[in-house]
Amino acid sequence: MFRIFRLALLASTVSAAPLMADPLALVITNSDYANGPQATVPDHADLVRAYEEAGFTVEGGQDLTRAEMFTLLTSFQRDVADAERLVIHLSGHTATAGGETWFLPVDARDDSVVRLAFTMPTVDLFLDMAAEQEGRSVVFLGTATDAGLEGDGFEPGLGRVYVPTGALMVSGPAQAVADIATDRALSEGASFRSFVSDLPDDISRLGFASPDATLVPLREDLPDDLGEAPAEPQSEPEPDEQQVDPAEATEQALELDRDDRVAIQENLVVLGYNTRGIDGIFGPGTRGAISAWQGEQDFEGTSFLTAGQLRLLGLQADNRRAEIAAEQERLRQQREAEDRAFWQSSGSDGSEEGLRVYLRNYPNGLFAAEAQTQLDAIEAEQRALASAEVQAAWQSAMETNTIEGYEQFLAQYPDSEFATTARARIDQINEQENRVDANLQAQEDALGLNTANRLLVQVRLASLGYAIPSVNGRFDAATREAIAQFQREYGQEPTGYLNQTTVRQLITLAPAE
Repeated sequence: MFRIFRLALLASTVSAAPLMADPLALVITNSDYANGPQATVPDHADLVRAYEEAGFTVEGGQDLTRAEMFTLLTSFQRDVADAERLVIHLSGHTATAGGETWFLPVDARDDSVVRLAFTMPTVDLFLDMAAEQEGRSVVFLGTATDAGLEGDGFEPGLGRVYVPTGALMVSGPAQAVADIATDRALSEGASFRSFVSDLPDDISRLGFASPDATLVPLREDLPDDLGEAPAEPQSEPEPDEQQVDPAEATEQALELDRDDRVAIQENLVVLGYNTRGIDGIFGPGTRGAISAWQGEQDFEGTSFLTAGQLRLLGLQADNRRAEIAAEQERLRQQREAEDRAFWQSSGSDGSEEGLRVYLRNYPNGLFAAEAQTQLDAIEAEQRALASAEVQAAWQSAMETNTIEGYEQFLAQYPDSEFATTARARIDQINEQENRVDANLQAQEDALGLNTANRLLVQVRLASLGYAIPSVNGRFDAATREAIAQFQREYGQEPTGYLNQTTVRQLITLAPAE
């Protein structure tokens, strides 16, 4: 059963106090998985009712597909900024690979980690939304105790999760997490610190738990006939000191904002570390990169930065940028010299054959526009000289644009004005077909990329400097050529078709400035 809903709660008529902005809850409960075992999760309606009775505006859904989940998240994210308090409560299967963790929609498949990377929401995404309400938000992540989905490159469960500054996450078996939420967190006046104290052994808490903030504040006004004033809330016990990571506290004292974090990720990528994205979110990829960098400098690999380490990282990255800029300039001059030399030996004489040879080798070269203009002029001249009969036959061949069509034209008019062009078109099609292998297409199809994913690939290629004339989600000849060029430059076989290796490389590369 599938449901997406938005429940707007009416203000209580008991309290006359002015209301702050509504607290907001996102509740997603997934159990009926199409391609894996069912997940044992708490009753969705009971969770919704609990948040509703606590005064929350609830958005959410039950048994959501990936499309339904992203539609819901797009709407929910717009509402987060206006929420006074925020809860994200997720129940269902999770999967992990390389430190990344995904919360799985019910149509998740078990075939490829690349499909997960492109089409499933990460736990980092939910934590990032929670961090927008710093100190006033919590993510409850209830995982199914049943065996989950397992596939190529990923396995069921949670990876190591890094909670951004200002957010709190409570995770564990789905029903146990639901009990913490409904019995503790939604108790009137319970502080964040109180409801994460003395947790059961199978429940984990990560992030900052404020001793002052509450999900359900004490009501400030009561009816006159209730008599006694409410008792003062008892002070909550301090959590064990060992729960506070000194290294994390040191980094938090730096008060890094989103721009600072983006700059750190850029510096790490420049130095060759894979942060798995440059988005200002310090998830598992960034923390792993920081830890790796610290190890290379003989620092303790805490994955959290100190002020001195931050300065050193910036200095090293600036030096590396200068080296890269010098090397790129050297390579640019070398490529330009090779381009000019090839032009002189091929297309500079203006012959049709030479122009086509140049464009085949340098489709985006220094003289590509000039070569194409000259070819267009040659073909226009050919059309002007050709008889009406030949023109009609040539037009038909171009419309079919197949080897058979051009061969049929050559058989009829072997010495026509279009003969050279027809042979060049046959060579071009042969070259393209040599690239197309059933296995290559099958590998790309297995990635399960939808139009949005293909748009992402085109945008990433364009950001890296490859020619993508039209970003439309369709892998046309120009996109295939850009993919092939990318593969060639990064040591892969230049097939022009995506595979897991190419996609991973595209994901990890930072966009060009």
